[in-house]
Amino acid sequence: MLLAFPVTAQDLAMEPTEPAIEAPTRVTYSGLLTDADGAPLPDGSRALVFRAYASAADAESGSAPAWQEAHDVAVVGGRFLTLLGSRAALPEEARWLTVSVDGAPASAPVALGREADGAGSGFAPGNTLQDSYDNGRFITVANGAPLQITGALGQIGFITRDVTPVFISDQLMRFRLRSVQGGRTWEYRVYGNGTERTAGTFAITDATGGGADGFVMLPGVGEDLMTLDGSTVNVGAATSTAEFRVFTTPNPLDPEAGFVGFDVRNDGNTGGESNWYTEDGVIHTRIEPDGGGTGGFFTVANGTGGAAFQVNGNNAGGSRTTLGVGTSRSLFDDAVAGDGSVILPSDAVSAAETSQEAGAANAFSGTLVTLTPGYQVLLSRTLTAPASGYVIAIASVDVQFAHTSGGSASAAEFAVTTDCDASPTAGSASDFDISIPSAVASGFYNFSASPSGMFSVPSGTTTFCLVGSELNGDATSIDHQLSLLFVPTAYGTAVSNLADGAASAADGEGPAGRALTSSDIAAERAASVRDNEARITAELDALRARLDAIEAERAADGQQDGLR
Repeated sequence: MLLAFPVTAQDLAMEPTEPAIEAPTRVTYSGLLTDADGAPLPDGSRALVFRAYASAADAESGSAPAWQEAHDVAVVGGRFLTLLGSRAALPEEARWLTVSVDGAPASAPVALGREADGAGSGFAPGNTLQDSYDNGRFITVANGAPLQITGALGQIGFITRDVTPVFISDQLMRFRLRSVQGGRTWEYRVYGNGTERTAGTFAITDATGGGADGFVMLPGVGEDLMTLDGSTVNVGAATSTAEFRVFTTPNPLDPEAGFVGFDVRNDGNTGGESNWYTEDGVIHTRIEPDGGGTGGFFTVANGTGGAAFQVNGNNAGGSRTTLGVGTSRSLFDDAVAGDGSVILPSDAVSAAETSQEAGAANAFSGTLVTLTPGYQVLLSRTLTAPASGYVIAIASVDVQFAHTSGGSASAAEFAVTTDCDASPTAGSASDFDISIPSAVASGFYNFSASPSGMFSVPSGTTTFCLVGSELNGDATSIDHQLSLLFVPTAYGTAVSNLADGAASAADGEGPAGRALTSSDIAAERAASVRDNEARITAELDALRARLDAIEAERAADGQQDGLR
């Protein structure tokens, strides 16, 4: 592996002080890494170890180095750039440098060129700057005054023209040249308060004004606001925060400035914030800390610049996460289980969207009914299905026969049906027959019957009936019960089967009564529909109350409702 190391300019800077006599303790260093055939090494990260010696003889003899520093550097087109002395200051005796790449043997020693000049006035990058040079760091000029710097630094030539410094302090302005790339002449321009560019804007070109076609590290704008640490670029410092902006499209009102594409900055005292902008400079997306300082807050704008979608990862300072904007927000709470873990906006779920929920209905009557030939409606119940599906109807009834021996057989029939008018009918698949042979001794005989059936139903209300008929003899019925279970085509949650509270009489001792009339059935249907609507209203009221409480918590937490 061959190494070609042109030494670059180290940090220049400005202060009106007496010339220093020490050589700089930090040196910006660039190089070209090649293989044995002279081709640049592939792009990627490389581990470099730099060692400095007092003399070339010390380096060649394997003596202990006067200074040593390891750097992980990014290699692009074979080129790299790093800052020697950024971890440990270069000592005065460090004059010759060797480099080892990825553990390979060290290169031949190269002179650092840090010697003082013959006049003993201290190290300076060219005699032109000698009188203004202070410790290799700062050069100060009056506010707005142009400055031209020419000279050769080691193997690097550079020229800087028309520099108006950009860091203002006590009527003086300061600029910094961070680095240049070797083998050619580069020009660094920093425009100040002139009309060509906004104050503080940087441009990098070559000596002829063309574009920069080399691997160049951008100059900083003040006291280490942008530094390179190995392959990491640091913007700002612990004692001086900074904002990072990327400009994209031109600004018609100020073509030189342009619009920001995105920025990264500090959001007050709560943490980092990033804003993303449209082509005309309007924020379309923001990522920021939660207003309470913990958790995150994400906003996407709508077409008018307001908040269209938000995610609050720390609602009211707890484990709840809200999704959405305004009254359309949903809440997810991972601190609880069950129904309360997810709360949707009011009326967000329609009847058709609740089709994966089972439901039940029940009716009971202890009235004693004398059976007659032909079906009579003994009991009815109406069920409101949220979607098309199936209803399982299960009924039970106690029957008593007054049987006379030697005559005809005593018989009765019961069924469940959806035909509940004045002359109901029932299919043979759901009827239930009871009979006593004629030869059985005379007496009263009690039986229990339980007809059932499954029915395909549409969404909406359907009325089911328990019907009974005397086929022969003398029969009465009592303790009628009808239970309905709606089953959707998908899985769902069952609703508890609650009794209607009617008292059950002993067999044969119920109050005398009659079968249901059309008016009785209509009244039952209306009552059942009212009960179902009351249940829905109560559930929605509870949900609205919960959302109102969440809204109050969110307002107290000071969360953002839009993009600033």
